[in-house]
Parts: sequence; C-alpha cells; structure tokens
Amino acid sequence: MNRMSRAYFQMWRCEGLGCPTTNNHQARTVVSSSGGEKDHDWRRTNSILKLFNLFDRNSSNSSGGYKYCKNNFSMMMISFGVMIMLLMSLLNSTSFVNAAEVPLLLGSGSSLVEEFHKEAANYFIGYMRRSVDVMYDASGSGTGVKNLFNSNGVYSFAATDYGLKAADRKINTDAKVLPIMTTYISIISNIEGLKGGYSITFSQEALVGIFNGTISRWNDQTLQLLNPSLALPNTSIYVVVRNDSSGTTDMLTTGLSSFSKEWASTYGSGTLIKWSSLLSNRIIYAEDAKDVSFIITSTPNTIGYSTPTTFEQHAPATIKTKLGASVTPSSSYLKGVITSGISFNENFMHPSVVIDRPDIYPFVGVSYIVYLSSTMNDCVKATYLGKLLEYYTSDRATKIIEDAAFSSLFIDASVKERYMGYLKNFTCNGKPVLSSSSITQYSIALLILLIIQLLCIL
Repeated sequence: MNRMSRAYFQMWRCEGLGCPTTNNHQARTVVSSSGGEKDHDWRRTNSILKLFNLFDRNSSNSSGGYKYCKNNFSMMMISFGVMIMLLMSLLNSTSFVNAAEVPLLLGSGSSLVEEFHKEAANYFIGYMRRSVDVMYDASGSGTGVKNLFNSNGVYSFAATDYGLKAADRKINTDAKVLPIMTTYISIISNIEGLKGGYSITFSQEALVGIFNGTISRWNDQTLQLLNPSLALPNTSIYVVVRNDSSGTTDMLTTGLSSFSKEWASTYGSGTLIKWSSLLSNRIIYAEDAKDVSFIITSTPNTIGYSTPTTFEQHAPATIKTKLGASVTPSSSYLKGVITSGISFNENFMHPSVVIDRPDIYPFVGVSYIVYLSSTMNDCVKATYLGKLLEYYTSDRATKIIEDAAFSSLFIDASVKERYMGYLKNFTCNGKPVLSSSSITQYSIALLILLIIQLLCIL
C-alpha cells in the first residue's frame, strides 16, 4: 500500500474508538457518537487490516519473508498469463459461435400458437445477440410431432395443442412435454345479410347439431331462439374444418364430446376425425388456422373454428356453458381459469380442461412444447433450446402470449417450478444444458485477478 492508504487505514482503525493497549484483541467498550456505549470487536478489525496488509509491498511478515506483492512485476506477469489462458479457453467454448455457423433451432407444429412462436423467436434471437437462429413452421400439431421424431435432428422441438399421445410416448421414451400457455379456439362465422361486427350465441346442443349436420340452415328454430335480435337467413350452413392433424380439431371435438354422449360414441375426439356424412355437400377443408379464417372471411354463410387473432371480421361467438352461463373467452378470462386451478398429471399434461370444469368456456386447452430431454445429437443446439425454453418463462414472453389473446401458465408458481425442474434435467451427452455459464465463471476469475492487481498497485 502507498503512504496515503496506510495512513487512512490506521486512522480508520483508531479514530473515535481508541486503539487497544493490550494484545489479546478482546472486545472493549467505547463511547459512541450518540453518547451511548457499544462494543467493538478488535479481532474483526485487525483481521480486515491483515487482509489489506497482505498486499502491502512495503511490509514483511513475522518470519522475515516478503508480502504477496513484494515482486509486483512478477505478479502482474503471472496474472496476465492466467487472463490470456482464460480468454483463450472462453473463445474456444460453445458460448461463441462463428457468424457463418450460427446454429438453427427449427420447430414446427400448432398453427393456433404460430403467432407466439414466431414473435418469441424474434425477441430471443436479439436476446442472444444473434448467436442463434430460430424458425417455426405452423404445420399442425400432429405433423410437428412427426417432424421431431423422424427428422434425425433437423427439428429441435414441436408445439402441440394436446401434449403427446400415449403411443408416441411409448415409442419415444426420451420425449418430454412442457405446458406453456392456456389457449382457446373461437367459433367464427360469416352470415349473409348481417351487419359487420355482429355477435351470435350458440348453445352446446346447437354446436353439436351444426357439426354433425342435423342443423343445416341458419334460420333453424334452435338458432333463432338463441338469437332473437338477429335476422338469420334461410340459407345452408357451410362448415369449415381442418384437413390435417390439428390440435384445434382435437380441442373442438373434445368439447363436443363433453356436450354429447352420442357425439363421443359416434365421432369421438382427436386431431383428425371422420366427419358426418350429413356434411358431405356442405363441408369445406382448410389447410391451417389462417386458411380457416381466410375461407370464412371470403365465403358467406360459413362457420368454423380458429385462432382468435386471425379473424377480426366479426366478434367470436358466445357459448353457453354446461351451467347455462354465456361466455366469450379472452386472455383475462383464461387467467381466471388458471388461478382457479388447472391440474397436471404425471406426464405434465392436462387431459382436458373442460371435462372437469363445466363452468368454463368449453373450448379451452393447453399448448405444449415437446422435446428430446437427453438424446439430442448436437449439444450446441441443445444448449440454445434449453435457453429458449427458459426464455418462455420471461416477462417478454408473457406479454407476447397475452398479445395473442392467450395466458401464460407461469403465473402459477407451482407450474413454473415444475417446468424449471424439467429444464434442469435436460441433458446432452450426460451434461446439463443449462449448467452455470462458462462466461460467468470466467468473469468471476478475471474480476478476482483484477482486484488483486488493484490492491497491489495501492
């Protein structure tokens, strides 16, 4: 230490306290500035001073040897060498990726949550300083799962609206499922002669009748009684459905099965079902959620089911629950569903929100991520996937979910805790992908060396 430093610490040790006259370093009582008495532990004070004296170039120890910084030039050279080694090791780590070799995380699946995955990918890429690229293909839930399992590592994750089927879990034992958000499908329509922005109400029985073909015209008495203020036309009802393996179809048919035992036994629920023959002349097939909305927007007297944000021509239909309440879903409504309790099974999935909740909007579901928890071949991709899945719990991701009219499940602390537990067990070549960052470790080491140097310079 220089003279000023030594003078300062000597003053700090003794000023206002009185230096001890004995060498036993016992606590002694002194008068505080407020007039009262307080104990001062001289052993603690002297220990702190010894720490600083360790770096005193002008002091020697009791055995006549020199202090730590006696040879300051040599110490600086050693520290400099250690810094170079740490930096070289850091530059060779997977934390830095050549711009020409930026890894690609490719996901596919649900078109219901397409908006979220693409928007979150954009923010995540910026968050990672463009060291990774993320792309999402809204291929449908079923296709997304097939892509993950059959692409030999090309696809890194799948997004589904139903989790993972038992048959897929049996074949792909390494596959894990993570719930991200509560979602819903809107029942949307385009009825000729009605003013823009109209709102229509359906009972559960009416929806079963429309989708099984027994209610075939818009002015059917069942529909007219539910909507006395609407002049419903005497025209055929054209039903727009998905022609691919779709989580939205599974959500719709699960709801219809809960309404009607006859529907459940005849058609059942699933991502791809055989529709009623009564619809043969009035059914229109769509490729994805956006296509459903496009067809309904451009075709009069149609009805279908789709993502809430892809259809803005008319308000989504109001649905009567099993208890008779009329409900129109929204993000705030879904938050209420979450806070009132959604339970998950041992596979971290919820079989159906509506089966045990007769008081809620009947076409509510959960959107999931499916990934391989220990068998990814590319550990760089695995690390970035772990960071992406962790990013889904962030405030920014929550905002994106709400902008899509859905609600993040992570407002429930127990869900988030279980989710993060899965990520801690996400491994590649036997090592956790979210272990402490090497950047953090190196930063701490460099900081310690810099502190040593500063103390030696004093």
